[in-house]
Amino acid sequence: MGERGYAGTTVSNVTQAAAVSKATFYRNFDGLPSCMLATYRLATEGVLEVIGLACRRRLSPEAGLAEILPGVLEFLQAESALARVLTDPALDDVPGVSVARAEFTARCCSLLISARGRQGNHEADRRAQHLVRGMQGWLAMRLALEEGFDHPEELARILAL
Repeated sequence: MGERGYAGTTVSNVTQAAAVSKATFYRNFDGLPSCMLATYRLATEGVLEVIGLACRRRLSPEAGLAEILPGVLEFLQAESALARVLTDPALDDVPGVSVARAEFTARCCSLLISARGRQGNHEADRRAQHLVRGMQGWLAMRLALEEGFDHPEELARILAL
């Protein structure tokens, strides 16, 4: 899916890439949509792990997100297939993905808010949600344009928000 996007991915593509039979595929998944939902959830877990690690390692409360997001972007740059899975708008039509996207956004927000020590602050919750959604949109745009994420001036403007 990272190479072709959801719309261009077939069960045959998946089974060939994974070197498994279609019978094995269908023992594990009901069809391509359930495989894509599982792939999406796997991708979110990887990103959440990186965000959690970055939150635990940040150097100072003042720097906050400026120390966290570059590491996440580095991970997504290195794992561009995961970034595509996270941002492919075609996945919106897959049953369960919209719920998984909302869960992912909420978990990202929770990690970012706790890293900044602002749990229970409604304004912090709102800002974190806007930041996460904005970053998701920015990533999707960069991937659609095939430009990557190495744009420090754009990232600086996003972090300034």
